[in-house]
Amino acid sequence: MDLADFIGKHDGETAFVIGSGRSLDFYDASFFVDKLLIGINYGWAVKLPRVDYMVTKYHETAREWVGSNRVGTVVVTKGLRGHRNAEKIQDDRMLIVDHNENQVEAWSGEWPENGLVATHSTITTGMHLAAVLGVRSIVMVGADCGLFDGDTNLPGYYGPEVDTSKQRSFFPSFDRQNNIAAGILRERYNVNVVSLLPFVTPNMEGHRFQSHAGVLNA
Repeated sequence: MDLADFIGKHDGETAFVIGSGRSLDFYDASFFVDKLLIGINYGWAVKLPRVDYMVTKYHETAREWVGSNRVGTVVVTKGLRGHRNAEKIQDDRMLIVDHNENQVEAWSGEWPENGLVATHSTITTGMHLAAVLGVRSIVMVGADCGLFDGDTNLPGYYGPEVDTSKQRSFFPSFDRQNNIAAGILRERYNVNVVSLLPFVTPNMEGHRFQSHAGVLNA
């Protein structure tokens, strides 16, 4: 498979890019029926039966899910974790994409000439894929970059033995880079990029949200 074969494949549609933030847990799975779904890594699998595309920078995750009837197409960066000089993956069953060198927290807008963007958070790679697919709107789901009711991710994403304090320290970087990527995509692809909440209003029906930007419903 080649990325060029996917250009404009979903022209004019709306893509839902699915992260692993706790807010994903507040949706009923039926909400996502008949929608174009791009799952990031494996968080979607805790909540949803299937996605059209699964995007990852982790080769073991790609190998685990390729061929699954729960995934339409596995999309993975050629270099492990988006590093150009790292281990390369080969598998004709996957869409393996070229990318810029992942500068992790230092990424500030460098964009690949070919392939998909690689940054600290894999969700930007999924956003870029959606734009390449030709969608009119990208809807971010579960891209929280903060804590809902004290939780970093939806239940079942991490085991009880995992210390999520390191994950929490990444949120400012994720937030900043998601915004940079969204700005580039709006300019280059003329695409809408918005985030979705599973509540009636941004007051979140009493749920507590905490991030580097502040606290709501403290």
